Amino acid sequence: MANHAKTMLQIRRLLQLLISGLSERQIANTLGMSRNTVATYLKRFKTSGYDFNQLLSLSDDTLGSVVYNHAIESRKDERYGRLSPKLGHYLSELKRTGVTRMLLWEEYRREDPDGYSYQQFCEHLNTYSQIRNAVMPQQHKPAEVLEIDFAGKKLSYIDKTSGEVLECPVFVAVLPYSGYTYVEALHNATLDQLVGALNRCLQYFGGAPASILTDNMRQMVIKSDRYEPTFTALAEQFSVFYNTTLSATRVEKPKDKARVEKSVDLAYKRIYAPLRDNVVYSLSELNYHIKLNLEKHNGCLMQKKDYSRKDRFVRMNNLCLTPFHYKPLK
Repeated sequence: MANHAKTMLQIRRLLQLLISGLSERQIANTLGMSRNTVATYLKRFKTSGYDFNQLLSLSDDTLGSVVYNHAIESRKDERYGRLSPKLGHYLSELKRTGVTRMLLWEEYRREDPDGYSYQQFCEHLNTYSQIRNAVMPQQHKPAEVLEIDFAGKKLSYIDKTSGEVLECPVFVAVLPYSGYTYVEALHNATLDQLVGALNRCLQYFGGAPASILTDNMRQMVIKSDRYEPTFTALAEQFSVFYNTTLSATRVEKPKDKARVEKSVDLAYKRIYAPLRDNVVYSLSELNYHIKLNLEKHNGCLMQKKDYSRKDRFVRMNNLCLTPFHYKPLK
């Protein structure tokens, strides 16, 4: 049914098929949808102000807001047309001390005597707030994306010669579908070190995903852009070698890479904490202990599940119709 909301994964697949040039009938047959459903979403896409590629590049919450914003179209009338531009202002005003919805409604009715009742005013304010702050559940499939980041806190080892405590940035990567994680401490956070860690990360996973998602870390991103960020030459070479696509999150939007943010938090609990009293004298020794605890993390049962992250990774990687595009590491 056209009024049955599709998942973000279905919407993205629909966009991919539209970009490939398939007809509405072919898309309907491929996805098991009615032609009316395909036509409805196509209309929403075309009236969104974005082209298909731009829509595909949006995060799930933004894409959901764009697509499902049409659900309230039938409620709009002339009064809504006058109220709509002010809803953002009213929502901001509610954060100020002593400001209530009743006060805002009274001010609104003085400006627009033929406007909505108090109850309708609150309903529209609630709807606007929900759409603006919508967080669509992210849905992933095996080998679709690898999220990477540096942990905010560093680990360290002691230089045997000088006795100096040397701090190390920590690279964290996760496959969102399974939660399978990779963690490694580095000498520094330069691009050369990062690419080396990525090589070892893909070797650990046994191949490369369809895309790699990073935040706008300066090592990889020269210029931030909502749709087409500019990556460094070495990062681009890496992506071509492994036949994977690089993408970057929006600036100051941590929810775009929520899984790796969660993995960093778990690394603090399951890797950092067990190592807090360890004294090590080299980076290789530090990474040896990191790997021991990483294996425990990936091998332990997930909360309220009867399988581990490694179990899910191995099972779904073997059954996945679009396996990792593996190339031997040089």
